[in-house]
Amino acid sequence: MLKKKNIYVILVSALIAFLVIISSFLSLIIYWQWRQLRLAYNYYETLEEGDTISYAKNLELDSFRISLVFHRYVVVIGKIKNKGKRAIMSTALKIDFLDSLNNPVYSSDIYPLEPFQHTKSFKKMRFTYFAFLKGPAIEPNKTVVFRYHLWQCPKKFMKILRNGSFSNKPGEWSGKISAKVIKVKLKP
Repeated sequence: MLKKKNIYVILVSALIAFLVIISSFLSLIIYWQWRQLRLAYNYYETLEEGDTISYAKNLELDSFRISLVFHRYVVVIGKIKNKGKRAIMSTALKIDFLDSLNNPVYSSDIYPLEPFQHTKSFKKMRFTYFAFLKGPAIEPNKTVVFRYHLWQCPKKFMKILRNGSFSNKPGEWSGKISAKVIKVKLKP
C-alpha cells in the first residue's frame, strides 16, 4: 500500500523528469534555429563579399570633404554615383584621414546610405532595413549626395578642423581625406 508521502515523492520525481526532458527538447530546438540563422548569416556575408568584389568598380566616389557642424560634430559630405546596371541597397565606405605623405592617420567605416546609425550588434543581426525604408538607395546611373556624422571622431581632429591648423608633418593630419568602397549590397 502506498503512503501519501510516497505518492508525493513519485509525483515530484515525475515532474522533475518531465521538466528536464522539456528543457532538453527546447534547447535542441534553439540550437537548430541558431545554427540555421548562422548559416543564413554566412550565406548573406558571402553574397555581400561577391557583390563587393564584382560591383565596387561601378561606384564612383566624388566630392568628399569634412566639415564641422556646431563646432563639435564632424560630418563627412560626399557623392556616390552608381555607374552599373543594378540597384544598390547599401554600401560601406572607409574614410581615411591622410597626412602629408598620403598615409592614413585615422580611419573610420561609414554607412552613408542608411538614414540612422545603429550599433555593431544590430549590424551583425541585419536589422538595418525597416518597413519605412523604400526600395533601393541608389538606382542605376543615379547619384546620391550624403552627409554622415562621425560620432567617434577623436577630439584632436575636431580641434584641428575648427582652427584650420593642418600640418605638413608626417603622422599628423594634413586636411586631406580619401574614401574607398569596402562593402556593397545589391538589390536581389
